[in-house]
Amino acid sequence: MKAVNKHLDLGLLIARIGMRAGFIYYHGWDKLMGGVERWEGLGGAMARFGLDF
Repeated sequence: MKAVNKHLDLGLLIARIGMRAGFIYYHGWDKLMGGVERWEGLGGAMARFGLDF
């Protein structure tokens, strides 16, 4: 039973890392690499929700 838990933990770790990489790639990469113009636009959009920096 202990070996199953060890493999389960490893499987969950791999799944979490994969999901995290997917979220960064599909939802964040263009925002990170967009440059100052993209960041200013994103900041302006966030100000509508009260998140002003």
